[in-house]
Amino acid sequence: MINTEWGSNSNIMAAIYPQGITILNHTLLKKKMKDNFKMIQISNKSVEVRVRNDQAGNSDFQIIMTLGMNIKGIDCCGNNTLFWNGKFAQLYDVKGSSGP
Repeated sequence: MINTEWGSNSNIMAAIYPQGITILNHTLLKKKMKDNFKMIQISNKSVEVRVRNDQAGNSDFQIIMTLGMNIKGIDCCGNNTLFWNGKFAQLYDVKGSSGP
């Protein structure tokens, strides 16, 4: 490695090698636990959503949601999940009694 340089965004760094340049991007994965929801971002476009199963106390309904955008934030309230990327937001209604 010859050098490293930070980009104008503090989440981006470039590593300079004799063969070329590699862009390193720091990604923070989001998580949220609220009411009957447990959500964890598993990739830039996917979130694992778990909803409490009211009929069986030790199990959850689980779904992997893959969205058409890079996720910058997540939230949940009541039966709703919300995902956004800074330009667009997607809202979903999830019913825990019959599964997502």
